[in-house]
Amino acid sequence: MINVRQAMAAAWRRPVPDQLWDYLVEKGYVGEVEEDRMPVEDLLDQARQVLAAARPATSPADGNDVVRQAAGAAAAARIDALSAILRRLGANRPGGPKVPVAPDVYLRADGI
Repeated sequence: MINVRQAMAAAWRRPVPDQLWDYLVEKGYVGEVEEDRMPVEDLLDQARQVLAAARPATSPADGNDVVRQAAGAAAAARIDALSAILRRLGANRPGGPKVPVAPDVYLRADGI
């Protein structure tokens, strides 16, 4: 007899959460696999369906501070990158500001 949980984790390439496993046992899916009436792949399909149904309809960032902070950090990095690009573009305009491109090196369209 195979260890169904290990086979499922190996096929899924991640550990099977306890609550999900308990649900699959309770619904009889694990017993079906143990009795060779259902392949492990079908058990995985059932697990995926359960997880898909359990996902909230809202964005994961709505209630998750870590996700929200990561999204905020990514947005800040994009803003910083765009600001640097726009500063460089402004340096290429006549009379534009001096922009540092390296330590003690500045660019300006009029050569000053």
